[in-house]
Amino acid sequence: MGIERVGIVGGGQMGGGVAEVMAKAGLATVVREIDAAAAERSRSGIERSLDRALERGKLDEAGHGAALDNLSFTTDLAELADCDLVVEAIVEDFGLKAEVFAELDRVVTSPEAILATNTSSIPIIDIAMRTGRPEQVVGLHFFNPAPVMKLVEVIPSVCTSPAVVERVTGFATDVIGKTVVAAKDRAGFVVNMLLVPYLLGAMRMLEAGHATAEDIDTGMKLGAAHPMGPLELSDLIGLDTMLLVGETLHAEYGEPSYAPPPLLKRMVAAGQLGRKAGRGFYDYGCSGRGSTPATSDSCLTSGGTIATRPCTVLRCDGRRWWHRINRPDRAPGQPACRDRHPAGGGRRREGDPGGEGQRRPPRGPRGAGIRGDEFRRPPRPASDRAPGDGDDPWHRPPVGGRTVDRHGAGLDRLGDRHAVGGVRGRGRAGG
Repeated sequence: MGIERVGIVGGGQMGGGVAEVMAKAGLATVVREIDAAAAERSRSGIERSLDRALERGKLDEAGHGAALDNLSFTTDLAELADCDLVVEAIVEDFGLKAEVFAELDRVVTSPEAILATNTSSIPIIDIAMRTGRPEQVVGLHFFNPAPVMKLVEVIPSVCTSPAVVERVTGFATDVIGKTVVAAKDRAGFVVNMLLVPYLLGAMRMLEAGHATAEDIDTGMKLGAAHPMGPLELSDLIGLDTMLLVGETLHAEYGEPSYAPPPLLKRMVAAGQLGRKAGRGFYDYGCSGRGSTPATSDSCLTSGGTIATRPCTVLRCDGRRWWHRINRPDRAPGQPACRDRHPAGGGRRREGDPGGEGQRRPPRGPRGAGIRGDEFRRPPRPASDRAPGDGDDPWHRPPVGGRTVDRHGAGLDRLGDRHAVGGVRGRGRAGG
């Protein structure tokens, strides 16, 4: 049985691209969207893409007109009842996909129809078991932008019929001209198991301040011959999709490299979703085309203006961990920085060079090492440095004429106690 009529559930960035591929291959293609406005946006997006292909000579006038004629749009899922193949391409959310497949199982009439999901990470069997025909459900994973990318992953579940796999593979190869990679039904399949940790790693580099977004992308394009840098590619995929895929992979494998970094979560919460939103790691303006680097310490407020997040500077004096919070968003006249120390715990140390009345951080269990939530001593201002201290703001002079330890921290009464107790190697009390 051949595939002549194709239904696409979801006409967004990915679904619209898949619909364009089907229409250009001469197949009657029905795109189902959630409402009339979404259907119109999908139609406009596909038409613009076809117009660009015509302008660039990748499509002739006859092919352009035929592709448009092959497309139709609907808001009623029942209009996909007579399709030979239905490709689901909605948001990467298992609950929503499960609902769609349960409804498709009810409305698609042909028992030979193939129900395919374009999921990039969710196990196929979980989706297939929401239908009464799991043997007809298969993963058919396109890559963005679908009209350009030549690869398709075909992923059968443990229940998928071998005949269905053969039909889908032959269709992808012979009808729509894609190269097929067969993948096991594990979250991420082949490409995303390798790609997602790389993309998330680039976000962690940016978050940690190792390099700018532009330099990270330039490094991978010129140093590894990648056509796009990892942050540019993440913006193209959509940061909300990146977050959902990362969470799915982390839940499946439990490896830290799959865990979405906090920066990604904050950007998604702020609505900075990449190209489709006009802003992600780069600022694309209203058109979504062209880019300028967006700083990693900024976010969109509800009014659409740019607000700067506080940043934290960490430092160690050899015995204690401190941090300094930079608040560039403070009102004029207010200090831009303030020092913070963990609340509670530790000995109160009057006259501590790091700040009067601060508390030492509580000690962790023996052998626990440095904890990420411990804080660091801030630098001394230049006005407090004695002659001969040098230019190092982290240098600590003797306190009250007493000697200092090898890290430059004044011993004060703590040094006296160590000296009296016979502890060597830390310095001694004395004027």
